[in-house]
Amino acid sequence: MQKNFPIFISGSLAYDVIMDFPDEFRRHILPEHLPILNVSFGVTSLRRYFGGTAGNIAFSLKMLGGFPLIVAPLGSDGNAYVEHLRKWKIPVSFVKQYKSLETACAYITTDQKHNQITAFYFGALVKAPLLPSPASHSLQEPCFMTIIAPTHKDAMVNHVKHSTLKKIPIMFDPGQAITMLSADELRFCISRAKFFIGNDYEMKLIMKRTGWNKKKILEHVSAIIITLGSQGSKIFTRDMVIQVQACQVKKAVDPTGAGDAYRAGFVAGYTHGFDLKVCAQMGSVAAAYVVETFGTQQHYFSPVQFEKRYFDEYKQKIIL
Repeated sequence: MQKNFPIFISGSLAYDVIMDFPDEFRRHILPEHLPILNVSFGVTSLRRYFGGTAGNIAFSLKMLGGFPLIVAPLGSDGNAYVEHLRKWKIPVSFVKQYKSLETACAYITTDQKHNQITAFYFGALVKAPLLPSPASHSLQEPCFMTIIAPTHKDAMVNHVKHSTLKKIPIMFDPGQAITMLSADELRFCISRAKFFIGNDYEMKLIMKRTGWNKKKILEHVSAIIITLGSQGSKIFTRDMVIQVQACQVKKAVDPTGAGDAYRAGFVAGYTHGFDLKVCAQMGSVAAAYVVETFGTQQHYFSPVQFEKRYFDEYKQKIIL
C-alpha cells in the first residue's frame, strides 16, 4: 500500500458557472443550418462553484486518503480557492497566483438529457507553462504518479517530460485539450504514459488525430480506460477487455465533474494495489457522488461511507 505517497496533478483550477437549460439542445439546433448557427438558451438556474480538472481530481482524491499535489495557476480572484484547498488540507505549494489576470472560468450549460455546452475562459492558465513541475523538485516522499489533465498544452507536454525523466508513472488525460495538442504532441505524451484515459468520443478523436488505433496505443501504455457515462467503463489491456458496470445513481442532478471524480477513484484504488477492475469500480462510485450533487466539489463521503457504498454496489469488500 502506497496511499501516502504524493500524486502530482497537472491541470486547471477554475471557477465553474453551471447553468440548467430546462429542455433539450437538439430541439433548438437545426443541423441543416449549422453554418449560420445563431441560438440562445434561456436557463433556469445559475451557480458558481470551485472547479477545474486539477481541483476536482484533488478534492475527491483527498477524501479517498490520497496525497494530491496540484500544480496550476490562479488569478487575482483566486484567494477564495486557495482558502478552499487549505480547508480540505490540500497543499498549495505549487499553486501560484498571478495578480494581473483573472482565474480561469468555465461557463457550463446542461440540458435535461445531461448534454453540455461549455465556454472556457483561460485567464491565468496562460501562465501554466511557466510553473515548474513538482517532479522537478526534491520531495521527502517519492511520487507515486503524475496525472496530466487538461490545461495549457505546453504545460501538459512539459510535465510529461519532467515525470518521464524522474521515472514517475503517468496517467495521460488530454480531454478538452485534444484539439489544442498537435498529433506529434499527442503521440509523444501517449508514448510516455502508463494509462491513457478518456471518454468514448475522446478516444475516437485521439485515434483520428494520431493515426493510432487501440492496438497501436497499447504498444505504449499498460491500459486504455474509456468512460461511458451511465454505461460504465471499459479497460483495454494487451491481454483482455474489462467491462465495468456503472455505480447506480440515487438521483442524477448534475454530471459536471463526474469524470474527474472517476479518475480520482481509479488512482486511489491503484495506490492501494487493487486490480484494474476494482480501480474502475472505485472510480464509478466516486463519480456517482458527484452526479448526485450540483457542482464538482460539493459532494462528501467518508472512507467508511465509500467502502459501504462500494460493497452495496459490487458485493466486494475494500479497505481504504
